[in-house]
Amino acid sequence: MYSSLYLQCFSLLYILFLTILYFSKERVNLFENRIYSCLILTNFIGIILDIISTYIALVDVTFPILNFISKLYLVYLISFMALFTAYIIVVTRKTTEKQIVKTYNKLKITLFFAYIFISMIILALPLENYSKDGIVYTYGASTIATYSVGGVCVFIYLIIILKNIRNIKNRKLIPLFSLILVGSISAFIQMTMPQLLL
Repeated sequence: MYSSLYLQCFSLLYILFLTILYFSKERVNLFENRIYSCLILTNFIGIILDIISTYIALVDVTFPILNFISKLYLVYLISFMALFTAYIIVVTRKTTEKQIVKTYNKLKITLFFAYIFISMIILALPLENYSKDGIVYTYGASTIATYSVGGVCVFIYLIIILKNIRNIKNRKLIPLFSLILVGSISAFIQMTMPQLLL
């Protein structure tokens, strides 16, 4: 019954280890590294929200705060996608650090308002929680909106990467494409079969 929760707890330990390892080392103060740091911290918060919502759903799917925590988890996914979009914009540009910050500053207002608008929609749309025989997942308009935003983000990622493919060092390109590919496949499987834990 709690097998999905065990996997999430092991993921928390892995993310905690990665976070401690990353922040214990000295890093060059690049804008790219600042965004990456935010991605790691956001991911840590996301796994905690996921563990809490899964535990509550397994214990009592009718618990009043479950729906709100599940929606916060969806907002976390939107947060991760927004930060990852900023990260891709930064790492694919072949410019100086000063130019990267200038480009990001031009885009951050648009990204910020898009993020707030989408997050408010996610929080306002209906969301249902399913929990039966140890299978736990959410469904409804809020999850469909999150998948839709994810699809748009993947499209944007690919456009940015293909537009700047000459500027990307090969060592950075492979992990980006891998993450986008594996993440897209996982999201599609999760969307079609929400009972699977990926």
